[in-house]
Amino acid sequence: MAHRLVLFFFLVSVSSTCWGWGAKGHRVVGQIAETQLTETSKSILNRLLDGDTLASVSNWPDYIKSYAAGRGYGNWHYTSVDDGLVYSDASAVGLAGVKIKEMIGVLSGSKPRPQGFTNRMVVAWLVHLVGDIHNPLHAGRVGDRGGNDIIVSYFGELKNLHQVWDSSMIENDGLSFTELAKKINTLQRKSKLDLGHEDPNKWVNESIQLRPYVYDLVEGTLKEIGGAPAPLKPESAFHSMQLSRLGSPSKGRLPFDRIEKIDMRKCSTYAGWDDSDTARSARRQEPGFCKQIPRLGYSYSARNMKVVENRLLQAGIRLGKVLNQALSSSKGKLK
Repeated sequence: MAHRLVLFFFLVSVSSTCWGWGAKGHRVVGQIAETQLTETSKSILNRLLDGDTLASVSNWPDYIKSYAAGRGYGNWHYTSVDDGLVYSDASAVGLAGVKIKEMIGVLSGSKPRPQGFTNRMVVAWLVHLVGDIHNPLHAGRVGDRGGNDIIVSYFGELKNLHQVWDSSMIENDGLSFTELAKKINTLQRKSKLDLGHEDPNKWVNESIQLRPYVYDLVEGTLKEIGGAPAPLKPESAFHSMQLSRLGSPSKGRLPFDRIEKIDMRKCSTYAGWDDSDTARSARRQEPGFCKQIPRLGYSYSARNMKVVENRLLQAGIRLGKVLNQALSSSKGKLK
């Protein structure tokens, strides 16, 4: 039983702090990209992937984090930029933008394949990373580790903000990845989104511009999605408050990844909390900690699911286009 609990906590920790859109979101991006492929690209990818689909290989870069050989790629999954900065390869913490360009270069034949990589691995990384950087918190703030250090209650369950955007809102929709991809793909016919440009730097900067919606945790002051978001006031999103309490990224944080369900009505006084590591840590942090945790639910999800769907659509369309362009340049040399 103890071994099962250790495994459970390990899996929860990995899923809540590291994964891009969660498994379903990444498969949606791959599924949409498949609809954009030329016959030539389909033929080449069928050979490189041995009959697998873009959706089916999209989560491999996350799965390998469970193994020692895959843990060295953690900083490939994000490209964090603090407020007030515009993304460039030199301004970011994390390599997602750089590695997308590298994988495109490998598939087009203009760059060497990384040592130990196969072309199948290159394709899987490209599918995954294009999805990652369309998630606003994979182009998040350095100071809160892309929302990992912001604790919220999401429908009564303690999570970090990154986890909410990775998977919780998507899972709440209740659709399979094929159903969600079909739903999102219909947006093309009536969308005014910019789906065309193929510059990863622009994709990252779009994600940065969407961050005010992510951190709008109180009243929903940004009523409409679209246009230039209003400047974000970090204190309105409890950003400064939580970081001052939680301290540096290496110490002082609540072990919130270990919480499954709690009754938020009991949270303010810790009545009903057992003598777990989580409860003891919370008491040490600040007695009134739970009183200040933002409560997110239907209103937050309703406001932001449009952002999520738009970004999944843009990621899928753009992935299909860069694959077509790269594979047409390779002239069949990939093996």
